[in-house]
Order: sequence, then C-alpha cells, then structure tokens
Amino acid sequence: MGKCKFNDNRLSRQEFANWLKRVPDDDSEAYCTLCKRTLKLGTLGVRAPESHVKASKHEESANAACSFVKREVLQDITTAQLINLDIGEKNNLMPVHCVDVSLGAEEALKCRHEDFISFKQMQKRLDVFLHGVIGKAYPDLWVFCKKLLLLSHGQASVERGFSVNKEIETENMQEETLVAHRLVCNYVAIHGGVTRVPLTHDLMKSVMAAKSRYRVHLDEERKRKEAEAQGKKSAHAEEELQDLKVKRDSLRKVIESLGKDADDLAEQAEGKAGSKMAQLLSKSNALRRAAKDKLSQLKVLEDKITTKSAELRSI
Repeated sequence: MGKCKFNDNRLSRQEFANWLKRVPDDDSEAYCTLCKRTLKLGTLGVRAPESHVKASKHEESANAACSFVKREVLQDITTAQLINLDIGEKNNLMPVHCVDVSLGAEEALKCRHEDFISFKQMQKRLDVFLHGVIGKAYPDLWVFCKKLLLLSHGQASVERGFSVNKEIETENMQEETLVAHRLVCNYVAIHGGVTRVPLTHDLMKSVMAAKSRYRVHLDEERKRKEAEAQGKKSAHAEEELQDLKVKRDSLRKVIESLGKDADDLAEQAEGKAGSKMAQLLSKSNALRRAAKDKLSQLKVLEDKITTKSAELRSI
C-alpha cells in the first residue's frame, strides 16, 4: 500500500470534483475540502476516496455545505457567534423544501427598482441600460442577457417597412420627405386602403394649408442654408485674420532682431580700423537694408489685417 499514489482522473468524476483535492508535493495523500481531512493513500489504499465518500462524517459535511441557515438564527448575532455557529445542528437550518432560491435575486432587483422604473426606452438603448445595471454586478447574468438580445423578436413590421421604403423612394429624396411618405402609407394601411380613409375636417384643413406650409418650409430651409454659409464665411475670415496677425507678430520680431544685430555690429566697428571696420560696417548696413525691406512687408501686412477686419465686421 505504501506505493499508492493520487490519481488525477478522479478530479474529472462528478462524485469527487467538488471536494477532492491533490496535496501539493505529496502524491501519497488526498484532501477533503468538506471534512478538512487528509486521506493517506499509502496507508488506507488507493480506494480511500471511495470509502471516505460513503462515511457518515462526510455526508454530514456535504449536507451542511448545501444548507441554508434560518433567518431568525442570524438576527442579532455577533461576529464571534457567527464563527462558532454549528451548521451541523438541524435546528439552525431551513428544510430544503422551504428554501426559495429566488429570494436573493428578488432582493437584488429591489435595490435597482428605481433604475428599472425610470428607464425610458425612447431615450436610451436597452443593451446599454442593462450593461450598466447588471454588467459588473452579475457578469454571468449579463452573458445570458447578451445572448437574449441577439435573438430575433419578430420585428416583422420593421422588416416590411424596408420593402415599402424601396417602393416610395426616388432620386434626391430627402429624409423628411421619405418619413412623410411613410406616414401617409401607414395611415392608409391602417384604414385598409385609400378609399376607406375618412375625410375629416382636420384632414381637409391640412390639405388646404399644405402649399403654404411647404412655402414656409422652403423659406426656413433657405434661411438655414444662408445662415450656414454666412457662418462658414465668417469662420474662414476669422481664421485668415488670425493667420495674418501671427505673421505680423513674427515679422515684428524679425525686424527687431535685425535692428539689434545691426546696432551691435556698428558698435563693434567703432573700435576697429581699416578693413575690419569696413567689413563690420558693411554687414551692419546689409542688416539695416533687410530690416527696411521687412518694414515694407509689415506695412503691407498691416493693410491686409485692416481690410480683413473691416470685412469680418461687415459679415
């Protein structure tokens, strides 16, 4: 018997999978997580787990692990008393036929009752709402809900609408026109045909005012497009003006730098003589000419900024 070792095949069997564990670094032992007991295979034999599962001690531990403590037992109980609570005592446990496994789910839903009541299906997608409510708290339930949301729920009216859209669509038809056509088609379909549509007073008034409403709509669209074009033009002019100001500031810095360098070279030339002085003065004069050219460019840029500012104010 001393050569008996733990067989990993037992872990795949249902009667052992929930409680039998291998002992690390020791193949001659097994461990029962319910009884908190080590089974010495070298002493008891390779069939020790089969014998242990039939023992009364193991059966009591298994029953206790699958039991529910009565609510009244847990009321006003301290932490120390909870640790020492005898779950093997039948008087502390609920009978199996009295256990309602939905109690926990019901309490969990009650905590989110306000969220479900305030959910507005026309403002928020159902999958987004459910993910926020149960995605993190109940990941297994969320996996099931995702599969449920992927199922077809018989959207026959929506699917038929695709073929209706195809029949009434024409080139260059705007979305609002398509929606209006669909409303008319749906209204006619509800009454069973064109000849069965009731000619009410409100319908006649709507038909008489249709042309004027269409003209008002055209005027509103024209004003909207003009406002959009004006806004784009204003934004473009503002962007150009900003670019001109950036160029002006850069040009001023260049002119200031050229003037400073020219003055430095002129001061250096005062302490020199001969060709060295002439060379320094020549460089200084060249920088001054470059600064003068930049000044003329700055004047042109200032005129452009003035013109563009006036144009922006007139928009």
